[in-house]
Amino acid sequence: MVVVGCFLCLYMVKMHFWSIALLTGSVWISTSNLSKWLPCWK
Repeated sequence: MVVVGCFLCLYMVKMHFWSIALLTGSVWISTSNLSKWLPCWK
């Protein structure tokens, strides 16, 4: 039972890590695109 709990905890951490990684990646892409277009606005 403890092993199942540990496995479930690791699985949740892994899924959470992937969601954070995807979020960070999308934010980084949007900010890099924004900085690319910024000189055009000036």
